[in-house]
Amino acid sequence: MDAVSAAGEPPHGQELAEAARDRNADPQAATWNLDAARAQDVRLHTLVIPVSKDAQDRRTLVRMFGEEVEVVVGAGEHSLYVAAGKNPVQALKQAIQGSRSKAPRKQPPVRFSLALGPLARFLAETGHQADRSQAARIAALLEQSGGKDHLRMTARPVERGTHVRLEIEEGVLRSLSPAPASPGPRRGL
Repeated sequence: MDAVSAAGEPPHGQELAEAARDRNADPQAATWNLDAARAQDVRLHTLVIPVSKDAQDRRTLVRMFGEEVEVVVGAGEHSLYVAAGKNPVQALKQAIQGSRSKAPRKQPPVRFSLALGPLARFLAETGHQADRSQAARIAALLEQSGGKDHLRMTARPVERGTHVRLEIEEGVLRSLSPAPASPGPRRGL
């Protein structure tokens, strides 16, 4: 599984990072490495959590993350980033660089994008045995979508509420619909 990342703009990103210094995690359960790296003006802190020997579904967890789960928290003056998975530091650095290389513009407070093809492939390999064949069929359908396999959501505040937009790309819709009927004459009512 590749790294998963998220970003936001809390009012006190630096203060949140400083608060992490004051928390003492059980050294046998997790290890904090504060200021492990930097990405521009964002300080990156890592949290490494060993997968417990008696964890439920341990084999699946180890296949997903390895023997340890690495989480990276990036804190800037007006931003907070989080990434987890394999090589999350590099993934987060790329996300920060990519987001800052674009022309400055106002960003929605919530923006989410998920490519369902890789997720379906992942579930076909690591999901419950009974669900793997269905996940493999969905993955095969999504692979034919030419990369149009995303589910996106944005939310922005409006007066007295929130405007939420959900976008489902064509490949996802095609994978959910039954096969079209064979062409032939249409019958009216």
